[in-house]
Amino acid sequence: MALTPPAYGFAAIDLGPDLGISSGRSEGGLIITSRRGDPYVTGKLTTRELKPAQFADYHAFLLDAVDRLQRLDIINPRYRLPRAYTNATWPLTGDASLAGVTNLRTISVAGLHVGMQMKRGDRLCIIQGNSVSYRWLSADLVVASATTQAISISPRLPMGVFSPGAVVRFKDPFARVAVVPGSIEAAMSSDYLTSISFSVEEALR
Repeated sequence: MALTPPAYGFAAIDLGPDLGISSGRSEGGLIITSRRGDPYVTGKLTTRELKPAQFADYHAFLLDAVDRLQRLDIINPRYRLPRAYTNATWPLTGDASLAGVTNLRTISVAGLHVGMQMKRGDRLCIIQGNSVSYRWLSADLVVASATTQAISISPRLPMGVFSPGAVVRFKDPFARVAVVPGSIEAAMSSDYLTSISFSVEEALR
């Protein structure tokens, strides 16, 4: 079961996809690329400035999460909803569902409202059992069907992980991540307030 970080909030959330693509350039100027694995989300998180008691609590929480190989569920507060909506105007009750994976960059989603608008760069996550994948919409969209709607996403999904019936979440989508061991920067300053930063990598399970 994944953990929710203490509710002190983040001052900076720098999460983005590692596309798993390596590239090289030949003497003739040809760029050669190869994919070394499935894309995944990675980045760095930095807390707000914490009071001494909060600092001690948060630091211990992170150390315990690394020691126990725990996962964290991270929600970016700027992307709690597709940008065309507020809490008052959000038309869905609950989540949508995955009707199918057309290809790893296009999913078919059921349970949306006709006329819903989403923009390139809005976020979603797909949840099936303990597996979670956090993705970006790669094209603007106006929902044309409440039965099934094709949605383009980026980066591509991992192969063979998600199947019809998975939850597709647009409200409060989250990234399930693990703290990278050795990445916690938590030097206590002489000032009253101190922040903590650490690196994370997406953990599908």
